[in-house]
Amino acid sequence: AEQNGERLRLAPGKAIQVELVSEVPVAAFGELPQYAVYQLDSAAHRWVYHRIDLAEWLDAPAAGLPADHPYYALNELEERYERDLESLTADNPLPTAPVPPTRASGNRPTIELNFLTEDLALAPDSDLSAEDLQRLHQNAIWEILPESGEVDERAFNVTWEQVRLRALTGQRYELTLMHALNEETLIVRPVLLGDDYNRALAAYESEKAAYDSAIAEREALLAYQRENLRDEYQANRARLMAALQQLPEDGPQPRRKLVHRFVINAFGYWSCAIPHTLDTPMVPVNYTDEAGHTFEDQIAYMVPKGQNTLLRFVATPGAKLALTLNDPYLLWVVDEDARIAYTHSQEIQPSTATESYQDLVLVRGPNPMDTEADVRELLSF
Repeated sequence: AEQNGERLRLAPGKAIQVELVSEVPVAAFGELPQYAVYQLDSAAHRWVYHRIDLAEWLDAPAAGLPADHPYYALNELEERYERDLESLTADNPLPTAPVPPTRASGNRPTIELNFLTEDLALAPDSDLSAEDLQRLHQNAIWEILPESGEVDERAFNVTWEQVRLRALTGQRYELTLMHALNEETLIVRPVLLGDDYNRALAAYESEKAAYDSAIAEREALLAYQRENLRDEYQANRARLMAALQQLPEDGPQPRRKLVHRFVINAFGYWSCAIPHTLDTPMVPVNYTDEAGHTFEDQIAYMVPKGQNTLLRFVATPGAKLALTLNDPYLLWVVDEDARIAYTHSQEIQPSTATESYQDLVLVRGPNPMDTEADVRELLSF
């Protein structure tokens, strides 16, 4: 990116979110290829690794698969495994944790309210029902907390008709005393006095011990069930993956569309790619045309026919290149006159010795080529 002849750079701290859509060959249906994000270091002529990208399928599996294709069973197995894992937790719900009692501070005002009698109704828009209140400790009273602010003492002399109670955090509640003419809102917590607190504390400790035991039993049971479920899933998956790998390799390789998501922090060339380990020997190469002229420091391109890959490199005498003599590929350069010089793999002959140079003779294409169709025809193979 340039402006007024100057190269633009991203401001410090700025970044660009990128979504790159591509269609890639897939060897195993359902398995997301592991792509990495690279940035081209144009000075060093190499790709610099940045991070693993976040990829996601954009389409359904390749169309035209037969009904008995192992992919369908594999996909169903994955979905059933996720459902079964969720069911384990749902079928073993957590026990209700006991609520520890709170002793009254002794220096705060309190109010006694009985929500379970007909004298004082609980407002319909309360967070707690009468059944919820029955689980509060017996004989609990409500302590008014400092965050209630100034409390009008006349509120304690009013016969209130309804109470709205809404749960806050840390056993705190918003308590609104309601009357036809006015209302008073307080922040309160349920507390106990004297022997009521001691009895509630003893009961809580007993209930807490039983609760901890139930939690431990539940975790042990879930761990056992998850292990059995995982073993069954892995065995079935291994069987289906083996069936996939045994499918004939002839015919077109299935392709699927996916989106790569990543963030860039600089302008330049970026790529999502899977590192490919070359299992072919590196051969020093000389590049010439039909007249014997040598190509030096020319940008060259090579496309292996069986891969969704474009290799870009510098063609210069003696630079090593991985050449697979039995696999078809196309190699070309664009010279200073914008003419394409190319060669096909079937025209490449194996070296007589591992240390000898491989001479590649590149045929110059017609000049000029005015349309994209001309270029595509020349580079098709």
